[in-house]
Formats: sequence, structure tokens, C-alpha cells
Amino acid sequence: CRDFPMRDEPSEPASVLFVGFFRHDPNVDAVEWFAREVLPRVRAAVPGVVFRVVGAYPPDGLRTLAATTPGLELLGRVPSTAPHYRRATVFVAPILQGSGTRLKILEAMASGSPVVSTTIGAEGLGAGPGEIRIADDPAAFADAIVALLRDPAERDAIARRARAFVEERFDWPAIARDLLAAYAKAGVPVPPRALEPGAPAPGGFENDDARLRAGGER
Repeated sequence: CRDFPMRDEPSEPASVLFVGFFRHDPNVDAVEWFAREVLPRVRAAVPGVVFRVVGAYPPDGLRTLAATTPGLELLGRVPSTAPHYRRATVFVAPILQGSGTRLKILEAMASGSPVVSTTIGAEGLGAGPGEIRIADDPAAFADAIVALLRDPAERDAIARRARAFVEERFDWPAIARDLLAAYAKAGVPVPPRALEPGAPAPGGFENDDARLRAGGER
């Protein structure tokens, strides 16, 4: 959470964000599906909405799609993703295949951007309906986004609950505490002070390049 602080200013009035590393094919499929099947439905209800796509190595097919799709902005690689999470009205994870930890969802939650995801996209996170919206077909996905775009109070409530969820379950101190507790349960010697609340924990990646070098696909 240190690297993705909660936003302290209002979000944009109507923007939808996706962040992904585009040498990972499920991210390409997600943007294509959203742009073709969901975005037109959202823009029919909220005409000014912008779908902003951030991430390194977008293929030519996505560049062509962006050039021909109203409301789609393809930014490619950016120096830092954190400001984009904080300014977005809604973050989407329209993932249709693949596996792994969805760092993009955790980063959006930490930043205060309410999330709409497919079931596969949020698989394994353990977030409930108070922290994330789940939809799996284009109409339901669009409806969930439109409802959030039209309800600032609900966006704020979800954002606050999601931030608390990430801090409790996925922030470095929480991960370190759970790992050390597992070591202790297995009989591995652990200094007692390491299990105390507020004990020092490892830091995160220093930037997006370091995360990618470590194998993160977001």
C-alpha cells in the first residue's frame, strides 16, 4: 500500500481504467473484449466516458482498435501507474482466462479506485461484494460500471472498504505477519517481536520495471 496511496482528490467524472503488461495474452484479450462488447454499452448510457488503457508493449492490433474505437485511449508504457489508478473513476479487470495474483486489482483497491471484474479476474482474492463488483457478461459488466459512474457515494464507500481489505490481507506487514505465524506453527524459530503488530516488514518493488523483472504480469 505504500507504493499506491489512497487518492486524496476527487477522481475524474467518467473514466474507466485498465492496466496490464501486454506480452501477457490474457490482458490483450481483456481489452479487446471490453472495447468491443462492453464499452459501447457504457458509452450509450454515459456518452462522455473514456476507457484508458495503460501498459507496456501494446500490440499492433490494440493500436488499430484504439484508432477506430470512440472513447478508447491507449497510453502504452507510463513512468508510474499509481497516478492513473488515483484519477480513474472506475477500474476494470475484464479478464477471461489465465491465472495468478491480480496485482492490478490490489493496486487499484489500494489507490481508491472501485473495481469491476470478471469472476476469473478476481479469482482467489477473497474480496466480497462490499469491496468489488463482479460481472461476467457484457450487459452485466456495463451495468455495474454505469451504476458506479452515476453514484459517487457508493464509489467512495467501496473504495474505503477495498483499501481496508488490501491493508488487512495483502499489504507487506500483513503478508509478513501471516508468513512468520506459519513458520512458528511449523516449529521454525521466529523472534517473538517479529509477530508483534507494527513489526518491520519487507518493502515492495521500487518501480514497475522491478516488478516485471521479478516476473509480475499484473
